[in-house]
Amino acid sequence: MKSLLFIFLCFFGWFSSTPFKVIEATSQFSAGGRAESGTTTEYTFKIVSSQSSDKLTIDEVWIDSTFFKAQPYKQNSDLSFSQTWEKGDTLFLKVSIRKLPDDKGRLKDFNGPTKALPYKYAGKALIGYAVNSKRKYLIVEEIKTLPRVYYQ
Repeated sequence: MKSLLFIFLCFFGWFSSTPFKVIEATSQFSAGGRAESGTTTEYTFKIVSSQSSDKLTIDEVWIDSTFFKAQPYKQNSDLSFSQTWEKGDTLFLKVSIRKLPDDKGRLKDFNGPTKALPYKYAGKALIGYAVNSKRKYLIVEEIKTLPRVYYQ
């Protein structure tokens, strides 16, 4: 009887898959032509969802220990954007680290609110999500670095 219970737990609980899969993660550094423009590093996560937006909420991202409030979106067939999706849709999640010069010309972080890491992780990023109001996290192991862009 105990072995049967263990098998059911394995199939239906412990080894359940994540409600989305990150199929591509990239980062790109850019710098403005003038010193006042500062620098930006934009991170883009391309995600395929296994659940609809009714059940799944993706709302937090940490790059190293920097927190970002996130809002995933999908592009519709008419080229408009939507923050609701269905199972199997491709979503995009973008966050940016922005640095602007201070009075003395030193670059200073210009990011929004801060939030402590829920736990230490070994990957490149941590995505926070909720499934049916239960908070969970997904570690992004690798982020591909795109060529730098320097504006003139």
